[in-house]
Amino acid sequence: MENELLENLGRLHTTELGVIR
Repeated sequence: MENELLENLGRLHTTELGVIR
């Protein structure tokens, strides 16, 4: 379960960076 949460957080972080840049 923790792995899934971490993956989701990583995806959100990547998306945020992509949107900002």
